[in-house]
Amino acid sequence: MSRLPVRTGADVHLADAFGKPGCPLCRERVRTESAYLESILAESVNDVGFRQALDAGRGFCRGHSRMILAADRARAGSLGGAILLRATLVARLRDLEAVHEAGGWSRSRRAGEASRPPGCLACVRIVESDAGVVDGLVRLAEDPG
Repeated sequence: MSRLPVRTGADVHLADAFGKPGCPLCRERVRTESAYLESILAESVNDVGFRQALDAGRGFCRGHSRMILAADRARAGSLGGAILLRATLVARLRDLEAVHEAGGWSRSRRAGEASRPPGCLACVRIVESDAGVVDGLVRLAEDPG
């Protein structure tokens, strides 16, 4: 068990990660990512606000699409993941239809928009979490205790 001076729940997770072999920051990232994807499957598949944000971001990135399916299969099913990935495909199909319907220079612009990566909600959450973990680590490293 690590002897880091913990003050928050995030500190507890980080201290536990230091008590195991390998990179504690990477381990904490994997734990956070898994927990977030599990929370999406457990609570957000039919949440209107989450689904609107997912549509606005144009779905999940490739890696998180695969991870959401794997997490859903581990939960003994694939319905939640299938619902979310269908929403992603519908958003992407709208982009492709807009390209098809556009003409001239507008078609090139629409094709460029359609080819940009999605604003993956999971990626955004992981970047925010990584920043918090690094800030916590810096704060703990500065603590003389």
